[in-house]
Amino acid sequence: MVSEKDKMLAGLLYDPLDPELVGARIRARDLCQDLNATREADQDTRRRILKELFGAGGESVWMQPPFFCDYGSNIL
Repeated sequence: MVSEKDKMLAGLLYDPLDPELVGARIRARDLCQDLNATREADQDTRRRILKELFGAGGESVWMQPPFFCDYGSNIL
């Protein structure tokens, strides 16, 4: 059986209230909130949060807060 996440990634109709997707959105929004609360001098913290949010790219990605996304894992 195809998961709701797989349907979403394939561009098909999906249930956004699927528990897996709800959990992923909550995680991403919490990380965005953490990122947006950092100060300019907190570059190490920003890199760590971006790496956790995107799954990669913490050293090579520059993001100037505020930043918002639904899931994060499909950006890079």
